[in-house]
Amino acid sequence: MTSGNAAGSIPVSGQLILALFLLVATLFTLSLPHRELYGEEGRRVMAAREMLSSGDFILPTVSGEPYLNKPPLYPWMTAMIGFVKGEVDAIAVRIPALVATLLTGALLFWTGVRLGLRRAGALSCFFFLLCPMVMRKASLGETDLLLTLGCTIYALEMLVLLRPGSTVSVRTSMFWMVVGLCIAFLSKGPAAVPFVIGVMMAAACTRKVGHWRRPHWWGPPLLALAISSLWFIAVFQRPEGAIALGTWSDELTRMGSSQEWWQHRWEFILGVLFGFFPVTLVLILKGYRGLKEMWRADPLLRGLIIATGIPALFYLLWPGVQPRYLLPALPMICLMTARILDVDFEMAAKENRGVQLVSRFLQVVIAGAGLFALSVGISRAIDPQIWPAIPVAQPIAWIWMALILFAGAFFPITDTGKGFPGSSWTRLMLLLLAWAGLHCVVLMPIRGQQRPGENLARSIEALVPEGRTLWHDLPANWNTLGQVNREFLLLTDERKPAAGDWILTIHPESEDVGDVVAVMKLLDGSRATLGVISSGLPEEK
Repeated sequence: MTSGNAAGSIPVSGQLILALFLLVATLFTLSLPHRELYGEEGRRVMAAREMLSSGDFILPTVSGEPYLNKPPLYPWMTAMIGFVKGEVDAIAVRIPALVATLLTGALLFWTGVRLGLRRAGALSCFFFLLCPMVMRKASLGETDLLLTLGCTIYALEMLVLLRPGSTVSVRTSMFWMVVGLCIAFLSKGPAAVPFVIGVMMAAACTRKVGHWRRPHWWGPPLLALAISSLWFIAVFQRPEGAIALGTWSDELTRMGSSQEWWQHRWEFILGVLFGFFPVTLVLILKGYRGLKEMWRADPLLRGLIIATGIPALFYLLWPGVQPRYLLPALPMICLMTARILDVDFEMAAKENRGVQLVSRFLQVVIAGAGLFALSVGISRAIDPQIWPAIPVAQPIAWIWMALILFAGAFFPITDTGKGFPGSSWTRLMLLLLAWAGLHCVVLMPIRGQQRPGENLARSIEALVPEGRTLWHDLPANWNTLGQVNREFLLLTDERKPAAGDWILTIHPESEDVGDVVAVMKLLDGSRATLGVISSGLPEEK
């Protein structure tokens, strides 16, 4: 593997790379505050709050009940950010995912620089950051990108930086491999195992015979597993730890998903195909013949193919699989794609006809969308009631949308895109950057205009005195409850409120809720009664 700057080629500008990276980071940051809690975010907010309130960082709880479907690294980080920020809210729960995303992109670029392949590093960085699935996940408080960061640190150290002839210290690489695997294991547990196995097999297949006997091959996974197991041991020392067995078993085996086995296969394949765009476009256009030729010539590419192929095959056969399960392999796929394009660029290969067609087609689509957005903005400025079926937004938002889309579609490209391989790929990058701007600056604020869960949360806060504990039997409404700044306890058969306690219930009993304060409509359409207990709830209903 040699430097990607042959005679006559245009090197990638470091200032351009830094400017693009800062632009993407700014766009992602701007998207954080707009959406109210979504998906699993509410449970992580509640777990972090209860950690800070109780001082117990071993066993995460939600409404006082153990929350053990994933290891506690994400709630730990959310609690730490909330402590510094002074409040655990929607922004605090999303910062870990954003930081993990940006670090992963920076690691890809830095790896390319250390290999003397700056262009490949830059391409892999922006292929990852501008991937549609990553753009969406970067502004959500979910564990996938934290797992991706951990697996990427391990994979890059094992496959790339510890290559034959490398001057990198083995001890330093082993340290970072252990750190990466601890992040992976403590963010999502056994979900990291297929990726670890893939990297280990790739290293064993692309190095000298007997490589698997070396300490840096088997040592980091075992050491990281031992360190991560300390948390499991501490949990199982507690009576509540037994609950983890059933919870983890259901989470890992995806109980109840066997009825839709084939549907999940197609969702996985199509989700990866479109969610990982444009790197999947390269794999389709290169085809079997191109990959076969580079498989023989490039050990880096060969290792990356093995490392991504093993987890891809594993999850293809896994019950209830979703496209996001393969997200930790995306950085390796991006680096592999960037290496393929870099080789083509150095060989002065002509631009692939398929890439040109896709680039031109997307350019027409984006330009058409910009023209439509401009038309809507001008029409709304004249008559705010025009086109009521279109999402409600100010005319300036539609005009901003049009300007961003036009910038991606018509921004002039000279030479070969400032060192990027070909004008078609540069245009694709600009279109993806335009989509990132559209997603973060326009679409997210429009979505954030509707906040039914937050409005309901503010209503509850206005009625329940500050400092009081609120009992409830609404475990599935964690995104609404996560926005209420009160302490919660879940109503169970073993644990019940006493007289004078506040309760929010969908099963009110007239003799129990003596003072009904309000009846509220929840987001799922059901009605809940907020009131004060007149007498202790009976042991059996």
